[in-house]
Amino acid sequence: MRQLSILLVFVIAIIAGFLIGRFLPAASEELPKASPRTVSSENEAKATAPLIDSSNKTATAELTAATPVDALTQEQKMTRIEELKLTASLQNSIQTLELIASMSEPELKSMLQKMGQRGMGSMQDWMMPYHIFIAWVEKNPQNAYNFLEDEANPMHQQMYSHSLFSAWAATDPDGALAAVEKIKDKQKRQQAYGAVTMAIAGKDPNRAYDLLASRDDTNSWQYQMVFMLWAGQDMDTAMARVDSMELGDERTHALAGIISGMATKDIDRAADFAISLERDQERQQALQTIMHTWINQDIAGAIKFLSQLEDGETKNQVIQSSIWTLARSDPEQALELAQTQMSGRAQDNAVSNVISQMAREQPEKAAELVAKLPYGRVYSNSIQAIAQQWGGEDPMAALSWVEALGAGEEKDRAFSSILSRFARNKPDEAKLYLSKMPEGDNRVDLAGNIAQQMSDNDPKSALLWAKSLQDEASADRASNAAIGAWASQDPQAAVAYLQSTGGDSQLEEHAGTIADNWARTDVESAANWALGLEGKAQERAVEKVSREWLEHNTEEASIWIANLETGPARDDAVRNLVNKVYRSDPEAAFVWATTIKNERTREQNAARVIHEMKQKGKVSEARQAIRRSELTDKEKENLLQRLD
Repeated sequence: MRQLSILLVFVIAIIAGFLIGRFLPAASEELPKASPRTVSSENEAKATAPLIDSSNKTATAELTAATPVDALTQEQKMTRIEELKLTASLQNSIQTLELIASMSEPELKSMLQKMGQRGMGSMQDWMMPYHIFIAWVEKNPQNAYNFLEDEANPMHQQMYSHSLFSAWAATDPDGALAAVEKIKDKQKRQQAYGAVTMAIAGKDPNRAYDLLASRDDTNSWQYQMVFMLWAGQDMDTAMARVDSMELGDERTHALAGIISGMATKDIDRAADFAISLERDQERQQALQTIMHTWINQDIAGAIKFLSQLEDGETKNQVIQSSIWTLARSDPEQALELAQTQMSGRAQDNAVSNVISQMAREQPEKAAELVAKLPYGRVYSNSIQAIAQQWGGEDPMAALSWVEALGAGEEKDRAFSSILSRFARNKPDEAKLYLSKMPEGDNRVDLAGNIAQQMSDNDPKSALLWAKSLQDEASADRASNAAIGAWASQDPQAAVAYLQSTGGDSQLEEHAGTIADNWARTDVESAANWALGLEGKAQERAVEKVSREWLEHNTEEASIWIANLETGPARDDAVRNLVNKVYRSDPEAAFVWATTIKNERTREQNAARVIHEMKQKGKVSEARQAIRRSELTDKEKENLLQRLD
């Protein structure tokens, strides 16, 4: 009896920990109590335990397995548990639970402490504390909770508090509730309260409902769990309670719980009940809940029911919410349902979902179906979905398919998607394919993708490979990809390599790429490096650094820009600043725009700001700003005319 009881509690704890549902037995009897062990009984057990030569591991294991549980020392119990977890079986699980149930509180605590120090090396290690905490709660829930709060690591606290409070509430709900109220941390208190409420709902859903309704911090979704359990125990009473609830999220979730509980027992009754609901939103949500259960039970029956629904928004929404589940079981039937029973954009979305699901398992079949579709949204979305799925699994087959498509945006996007996955998943095969490709955008894209993938492991080798390419466009794209990746990982090394192999010309060519990637990880170092450059290299680097810095911290970036020397590099940085702030602070943006040295760039940026001020109804402020500025009279006149 004890074996089955503890095993049942363990199953309950697992569900509780992961779903926060805390499903517990509805029976009224308490969980069996472990017999207390006295100090004398422990000493007696130790005295009767056989002495084993630790050097003989086989003999140790055999004798430990043959020794009665109550005669084993703590170390022998832990050794036996380690042996049992090596082979997964029901009998071994029962023996493990027997060993844990036989432990005293100090032994349970010691085992948890040792497991915490050792760490988690297997799935059994992750699950074992559930057993231990449940056994401890049977003996002394308050001490188990004190250990969890005071000594367990944060990960254990989060993982096992649900199970602890679920088991505690199963035997002593008032004591568990009292402990919950003492928790100071709001999030922890809510989680523990949810665990207690769901455990109570397994025996007394009416009390669980009253508990939820009495609190201000209740999450509305908790009503769904309570009413799902309630529906399994007393459907009529649960339905009567829902009828008394006011409209809102709580009632919506309560209805969903009743529908879920009803659907598992009598799907036809659940469907009739959902249809009878007067409010459109409640009826639609109820039908959606039912269909997820019905499709898993009886696809033919579910499709027949959907086909008989009245055409309209509700039917579209119910089928659309179910189509993904249906497509996983029978994609062709799902496609037929969407094409014959739906309309409008909802139909487009459903068909796209079916083909996307089909592309995961049968990309060739999905491609055949897409070829029969009319040109439009569904066709475009489906082409892309097939390219993404097929390109990741069999890029050569996917490329053969896409090459046969008619010219257009869909073909170009599909090519790009497949080539990206080709380079990522099979770089060596992608290189061979690249060598046979004709020059063009697709070849350039693939070269860049391959270099990017290679750079994750060895950017220097990626750069050397990029420079070995014959056509200039592919070499440039691949080189930029490699240098960009290298600059993100080790910008100083990338700069040193370029200087040693190509001198200033190489550095000038790639200064923007290096600065852009460097600034993403260390903007100040990138800025200092950029200012040490000259000519075009500095212009490109400063432009990239200023753009990134403005996105990170506009105030800091504006101070840096203000101190730049007058010239093209500063003009680029100021232009970026104006673009960043001209909507939020047009007055400041105008002042900045007037400091640009290049006349054409200055006029363009000033005009943009003035237009923004006019759009915002700040014509008077704009005129004043223009007249106060140090612009030439001609520039002022041109700007003032824009305000007329």
